[in-house]
Amino acid sequence: QVRERRPQGLPFPSTLPTARCLSRGTLAAGMSNKVHNLFKGIAEHFTPVLRESQLAERGVVTPDEFVGAGDQLSFRCPSWKWESGDPSCARDYLPREKQFLISRGVPCRERCRNLAGVEEELVEGDDASGWLCTTSRRQDMDPDEFVDISVEPGSADEAAQGLHDLRFSDSVNPAGGESAEDDIPDMDEFNDDNNLVEEDTGTFTAAAPAGASDTNIVRTRTYDVSITYDKYYQTPRFWLFGYSETGQPLSPEQIFEDISWDHARKTVTIESHPHMQGLSFASIHPCRHRDVMQRLIANTMDNGGEFRVEDYMFLFLKFISSIVPTIEYDNTMSAGS
Repeated sequence: QVRERRPQGLPFPSTLPTARCLSRGTLAAGMSNKVHNLFKGIAEHFTPVLRESQLAERGVVTPDEFVGAGDQLSFRCPSWKWESGDPSCARDYLPREKQFLISRGVPCRERCRNLAGVEEELVEGDDASGWLCTTSRRQDMDPDEFVDISVEPGSADEAAQGLHDLRFSDSVNPAGGESAEDDIPDMDEFNDDNNLVEEDTGTFTAAAPAGASDTNIVRTRTYDVSITYDKYYQTPRFWLFGYSETGQPLSPEQIFEDISWDHARKTVTIESHPHMQGLSFASIHPCRHRDVMQRLIANTMDNGGEFRVEDYMFLFLKFISSIVPTIEYDNTMSAGS
């Protein structure tokens, strides 16, 4: 059982026990949460805003880098939009009209327990506990099975010339045959009688049941997912608000059905959204985001790749997708990006 927390909108500091105690539902856990909230509220108040980039060194981003990465996400994935939120909750270190990102109506067609084949990978962090990434197993295609669609040298020019000849050649073919126009049938030769299409008695036509015009519509759960900037941890933070197949808000227990089991027990809590008063969201705690992002960025660079701050949000969402594998938000980059 998970107890709903008081709306503080702040993460757990890494120096204190993590959120894994929330799933135990004990009185001690409830008291611990209150202590955490009080400590973090004071700590964030005195935490200065990060101004200098420490992306590669620590995996964190400044507010300006957060906005820049969010601009790239909303540009390449139009389902993501900037929102200003409640004016009374605005953070002065972010642009007024770009307080957080949100994507509404994201489908979630199945529960995590229904995934066939689960892989677990431990991503090491600064401490020994690591981070457990749970992802669905996918079959990789053998590179030898790919079809070669490469273009032979000179064939592109030949194809272009052939297309030009086809379009602009003389109407009489070079072999002395008839004009191409002679091959075009005269529409005047067709009348209503020989233009009829006979009814095929073997064709099956299914009649829609009475009063069930939308029976072919598959109704699914949907989520409003949002990303805020966490000043204390200096990383993005992911939030979830779910709706049932009939449009009713999901309970915390129902939301946990769409989160990988291990993460739901350790790193997900129910809190007040920092930019929406009166609404409680499920939130993935950012206490380990810095370590994981630093490791992923380092892996990218070690493999010879170039990592830009504009790509930070895409990598972040790829990481989050291991925690909510059935929530199908858009995190794909356009071709050639």
